[in-house]
Amino acid sequence: MPKVSQMQGVPAHLETLKSDGIKRHPAWCKFAEGKRSERTCKNKKCPIYLTHCSSAAKCQYYEKNDG
Repeated sequence: MPKVSQMQGVPAHLETLKSDGIKRHPAWCKFAEGKRSERTCKNKKCPIYLTHCSSAAKCQYYEKNDG
């Protein structure tokens, strides 16, 4: 498979996974409430508590909602 730098003009989508190998999305986090631009973090330990949650990829407090 060619490296991304060698794929000139080829559409590509790259995803990164955390060390646990789980794909993350803010809507799947049990601490995220609301939808899209109204989504806020409800984890008191998180630095963005009660503010907009836009990404679960870099969140250290992400936990997948079981239900």
